[in-house]
Amino acid sequence: MKVEAWLRRWRRFSVRYGQERVWVERWLHMIARALVKQPAAVHAIVETATMVQGFGDPYRRGLADWHAIIDGLAKPTFDGVLPLSDLAGAIAEARAAAMPDPRQAALKRAIAEIHTRALGGAARII
Repeated sequence: MKVEAWLRRWRRFSVRYGQERVWVERWLHMIARALVKQPAAVHAIVETATMVQGFGDPYRRGLADWHAIIDGLAKPTFDGVLPLSDLAGAIAEARAAAMPDPRQAALKRAIAEIHTRALGGAARII
């Protein structure tokens, strides 16, 4: 236990620590944008952090799924490109699609369907 406690201070110099700091800053930025643009979606964006956990492949898949949801739904909505009135519902739908499929096929399909509904039937390639 003492060795683990001693190693804790070296974590700041690890590669993953730097990557996680960038991710956390982006997550906080999306929360701030949600507070301004769509306050009802704040809780859904906060909950997306639970997608990123573990080590190795599950961690990388969770991070990739998180980026797909943020880049495909939240960011375009905040930028005014995607007219989603219920961003929280769209995020919940995308998260549900991401859970059982580790290859992101279901997630990408769900995001494309949400885009099609939001744009009134006009398909958009992600």
